[in-house]
Amino acid sequence: MTNTTNITFDSYTNVDWVLVITSSVLLFLYQLFYIYELIRLPLSTSLGSNQHIRKKWIKKVAAEERLSIIAIQTIRNTVLTCTLLASASAAIVTFSVASSLDFYEDGHYVRSVQYLVLAALIGSSFLNMILAMRLYSHLGYIMPIRNNDGETIPKYKELAIEIIRKATFHYSFGLRSYYFLIPSIGWFLGTIPLLISSIGIILIMYYSDHISFT
Repeated sequence: MTNTTNITFDSYTNVDWVLVITSSVLLFLYQLFYIYELIRLPLSTSLGSNQHIRKKWIKKVAAEERLSIIAIQTIRNTVLTCTLLASASAAIVTFSVASSLDFYEDGHYVRSVQYLVLAALIGSSFLNMILAMRLYSHLGYIMPIRNNDGETIPKYKELAIEIIRKATFHYSFGLRSYYFLIPSIGWFLGTIPLLISSIGIILIMYYSDHISFT
């Protein structure tokens, strides 16, 4: 197969292009399959069942004032995790963009594109983690708002449920972007490692996407 440090894509053979396109299509089709499951069969996925459990958790915390401190600590820990992952993503994106520009200036266009792909994937993780962190921070302000009976005011409880649903979605897809580091790194090694790592990560994602928490 073609050495990916070659100067242009002209050196890619037909087999190389087939392997790259096949890997991309397989990854894309699995994402479509996963989105279909989230829409039609949410409880069959780990994200859907996770959101279902968190909805119950919100209702339980909203009904008992003594659980407020646990809720705030849980939200704080999640925000700290989002902060750590967002910081790591920002560092990787910065490095990838700088490397892409360096390789482009040197005429190594294949490597330049590979770093751009890496930057796009991790940039997606950064964006999702920032959005999740923003939503979880809002949740921390909403949960302590209670009526005289010590229960969360109904309209705020529904708002909290909607916020945690969106936050869970962004957090999950932010982590999900890191899965694609594996085929991305595989591409740095060649088109055959790209295909092998793509198939491998699809199998791993399928397993992790269907762990039921209910």
